[in-house]
Amino acid sequence: MSDEGAGTFRRILVPTDFGDSARRATDVAVDFAKRDDAVVTLVHAFELPFDSYSGFMSTPQEVVTQLEEAARGQLASELAELRKRLPSAQSLLLVGYPATEIVVAIQTTRADLVIMGTHGRRGLSRFLVGSVAERVLRESRVPVLTVK
Repeated sequence: MSDEGAGTFRRILVPTDFGDSARRATDVAVDFAKRDDAVVTLVHAFELPFDSYSGFMSTPQEVVTQLEEAARGQLASELAELRKRLPSAQSLLLVGYPATEIVVAIQTTRADLVIMGTHGRRGLSRFLVGSVAERVLRESRVPVLTVK
């Protein structure tokens, strides 16, 4: 009995905050991609800092530009390293609340697997900081593999 085609993934999304757990998740994604001949897309989402006065919210354009350039540069560097192992790898830079943007990216890239790092926070720190991975796990319609 053949299980050819069973458990294979074609499009793997790997959210990254450029930290160690995200790099470990990328390593796992490389293994899956090589096994299944899948395309890996690194995605980084960041929020803009807003100032709010009398209901008016703004971010100076210079700050926006600097944040975006820094994020774009770091993502390009991570993608270049990944392409040494997976030449077909892609990247996606998004602006907004990371968990929301990742869930949207799952749909827009038509990912059939998400592999993401988690910081493994527990208790009060998880409650106060929130968990992007936890929210993605709850809202994703595809399997999510978390890596510590």
